[in-house]
Amino acid sequence: MLLSCAATVQAAPVASEVPVPVVQECLSGAAAISPDNRFAVIGGQLWTMRGEKVRDLVPDADAFTFAASGKLLLASSHDDEDDARVAVYDFPSGRLKRVLKGFRLADGAHLLRPSGNFLRVFDLNLRALGRFPAQTKNSEFSTFDFSPDGRLVVVAHGAGRDNDGTLRIYEVKSGRLRRTLRDPRGGFGQADGLHGPVAWSPDGNILVAGGEDPDWQIPGDDGGPKTEAFYAHSYALKILDWQRGKIVRVVKGFGSNEGGVSVSGFLDAHRVLADKKVVDVPTGKVVSDLSQVLSATEHLAVSPDKRTILTNYNGGPGVYTSLVDVASGKVRLSFPRPSMAGKRSLAWSPDGHFLAAGDEDGALVFDAHTARLVGHAAMGAERLFWRDNTHLRGERIGIVDEWRVGESVETAFEWRQPGTFTYSFSTSPQGTRAVTQATISTNGKRDEGLQVFDLTSKTVVAQFAASTPDPGNPRFRQAPDANAIKWLDEDRFVAVLDRVVETFDVASQTVSARFPLPDDIASGFVCASLPLKKWFLVAATSKPKNGAAHSVVLLYRDGETIPFWRQEQLDTPTSWSNPLAWSSDRRFLAASRNGSVLVFDLEHSAQNAREVKVGRTSSGFGGIALSPDGRLLAARVGTSTQVWSVSTGELRLSWKVFPATLAISQLDQKGWEAAYAPAAWLALTPQGFYDGSANAEQWLRWRSGNALLPVGSLIKERRSTEKIIAALRP
Repeated sequence: MLLSCAATVQAAPVASEVPVPVVQECLSGAAAISPDNRFAVIGGQLWTMRGEKVRDLVPDADAFTFAASGKLLLASSHDDEDDARVAVYDFPSGRLKRVLKGFRLADGAHLLRPSGNFLRVFDLNLRALGRFPAQTKNSEFSTFDFSPDGRLVVVAHGAGRDNDGTLRIYEVKSGRLRRTLRDPRGGFGQADGLHGPVAWSPDGNILVAGGEDPDWQIPGDDGGPKTEAFYAHSYALKILDWQRGKIVRVVKGFGSNEGGVSVSGFLDAHRVLADKKVVDVPTGKVVSDLSQVLSATEHLAVSPDKRTILTNYNGGPGVYTSLVDVASGKVRLSFPRPSMAGKRSLAWSPDGHFLAAGDEDGALVFDAHTARLVGHAAMGAERLFWRDNTHLRGERIGIVDEWRVGESVETAFEWRQPGTFTYSFSTSPQGTRAVTQATISTNGKRDEGLQVFDLTSKTVVAQFAASTPDPGNPRFRQAPDANAIKWLDEDRFVAVLDRVVETFDVASQTVSARFPLPDDIASGFVCASLPLKKWFLVAATSKPKNGAAHSVVLLYRDGETIPFWRQEQLDTPTSWSNPLAWSSDRRFLAASRNGSVLVFDLEHSAQNAREVKVGRTSSGFGGIALSPDGRLLAARVGTSTQVWSVSTGELRLSWKVFPATLAISQLDQKGWEAAYAPAAWLALTPQGFYDGSANAEQWLRWRSGNALLPVGSLIKERRSTEKIIAALRP
């Protein structure tokens, strides 16, 4: 994954003269640092190296780089192999100058364009410089790197079944092969996704390349024959005098994975950054190990002065874009990154006092009366539900966690079956039972089926086998998805199997009803079945006759074999996102469609449902939830959790949460220190008022016309707990 930054999100202004609060936020995406070391482009946004967002600059792309002059920003994108393109922007204005279709970005001086078995090389003015082979008789190239003077290019053919593990050096202008470099004891490896496996020294005399370590053996190996499944590759850094064709030094201990060694480039004439370690090339010694501070980096950029690394850190509670000082190994600045709360699920407590929003690292719980962040519980949050007004349960595969508001998280239930992994797991509304796909034993035979557990006694209370001769039980030809099982009450649940909707009765261990899906429903779908007295819903993807497929919601009634009501063109459900939500009294149904949420009043019958348009957003919804009284709608919009009025369709409040930040710094060669800052939160109204924790104000600015004002200038008149509380009243 490359670094990307979301656009700045702000509360909608009510008048141009009213200062509008603006939250500075940086997510993940491609990144580059300007040649003067003053600016960073992250996900298309322009930031100063002091951590201040300047503005949205250009659209996000797969990769960014600056021209050497610093006056052009190049963005490379390709949806597939046949759709490569490079956009050229003026910097720092961000004005698009041209789009070069069919080109790929090599570096700040070279563009590439495939031509048969060759790659043609161009400068930024599209002047042809030469070409070199993209593949040989025995292998295709893994990656390449141009020499400092641009006259030579080294092409790496990664080691593996389809490649010969060589390095080949070509003259760019003539395409003539200058030298082929081989390691007879082990090939040169491929990249691991950060950078290529090879780099030139600044004087062009030395090549540094990652490759297999031929001396490495599996710990405890007796020297016997090794199978491919058992053998794990280990890598080394190889330093080459390419003109003499010799490996002059091998630096061992560069991990054991199939990706190989990532060589990010030379920091100066003697030091190279490879696999998150700084290596002194003349001696082969690792002078600095940054693997801890860069432990979960999936993309990094080294500043032109080689003093700073721009990286994303993914570990502990959250993902952060940070600047790391190369000399000290310390994180000197972290860019603001809000929590992705609500990406998985949203849930109101039965009394409407709390709103829980699931994110990657657990559940955020807000007080819906005061808008304050109550806590961040490290628990499973793929699906959230409240057992009562104070106990929140979070569901993940095979595990149910419980959090009493204000206390610690406990595991309420954990299901494990050796050798089995399933996405099918669902907990009953009151949290007393759970159903999961499992391998079960019937009459001495092992079959695939469903098991129902009592979460109090931790025992199996019912099971439904796949190959039982009982015609009342289903035959599980296709395993249900996690969202394909939903409970109607504590004794009945619904599952969708092989395009048949079936209602299961736990007490009698029988199937009480079956409904085949209509012919225009595709066989592949995700189901979201929810109870409404004698009704339940199925969300599925239709078969497209003309155009793209869309989501369909079917409302079934017990005893009927055909859909009683269907609503077309709703957002397609996924394993973590449900486009449907009920109010607790089952009177109102909310459904997201094309960036808006529709609320239906089903008090009398589904056919007389009243449609209420709640709001629109181009970024879509990751989750929706209706308050118990059906008056407020919570929706996940971008990186915000928002609350809307159902009756008026007005936005009432937006929450932003910045998770507890983690900074890891190197103390010395053997030690590290970690420092946590508590989670920060902001609540904002469309009228420009806000409340929040003190540590969140650092990410707040004020937009007045074209000016961006510091937070302190308007705190007294714009910070209002009373206005925030009033926004949440029905």
